[in-house]
Amino acid sequence: MPDITSSFNEIKIDGDNNKIYISSKNKFKPDSEWLKNQNKLAIKDLGARYTPEINIELDSLLENFDALSRNEQFKKRVDTIYHEFMVSYREFLEHIHFKNDEFENLKNELSVKLEIFEQIYENIFFLGIVNIDTQEIIQLFEEIEPLSDQISELLYALNEKEIEEKNITTSYGRRTATKYDSSIKKFGDYLSNMHDIKGVFYSKALKLTNNPYMILDGKAGVGKSHLLADIINKRIEEGYSSVFLLGQHFRNETHPWSQILNDLLRATCKLPRKLTIKIL
Repeated sequence: MPDITSSFNEIKIDGDNNKIYISSKNKFKPDSEWLKNQNKLAIKDLGARYTPEINIELDSLLENFDALSRNEQFKKRVDTIYHEFMVSYREFLEHIHFKNDEFENLKNELSVKLEIFEQIYENIFFLGIVNIDTQEIIQLFEEIEPLSDQISELLYALNEKEIEEKNITTSYGRRTATKYDSSIKKFGDYLSNMHDIKGVFYSKALKLTNNPYMILDGKAGVGKSHLLADIINKRIEEGYSSVFLLGQHFRNETHPWSQILNDLLRATCKLPRKLTIKIL
């Protein structure tokens, strides 16, 4: 699907299926300069509702807007957490310096589940509009997490047993290392990263990928319009096409998309009240 900087001209309406098809062969092309001017006018229309001097921290908020548009920033953020998780598990496997049958069985079971997770993840298409099956991964983590906790508990139990058997004492916060210490440390890193990647698939941001609609709710004057204006400016700086539309842009009872296409994109058309937009 092309972005908003595609040109528009030919409008075809399928009244039976309530769909509008917009071809991208056109005289009018809303390029980056047009977008900047359009948003500049919209921000100007905010009047006192927008004060540039007020600084709003956008990083955490941009995560939701990146998820809405499923852009490269969103994919990069999730990929980073995923790779840190998988790398931490592999590093843990390299720091096992003992033999224990119960541990081996649990570790092998966990490795199988993580291989399944890896296969599922590598087939996720984060960019575009294909639905992301988060439920499959969430169900898998319902098995991975308790299994990981079992391994952690076992490692600590084995470590305590060795300390008791060898009568290892702690002096000034230090003690002789056991053969489980490095495994415990590396598995702790893995557990931390596991909670991070699990949090991604439970997050509100990821839910927005499959349901790209978000409502900002708040009393008048709390800064909703200001926030959206800053978000728009930030996205344009990063090269993402965005249009800032205000309530006053919609001046009659005709379909909102009709007003957007006719008044903003200058493409003449009449739309049914219910429709699906498909850009060719």
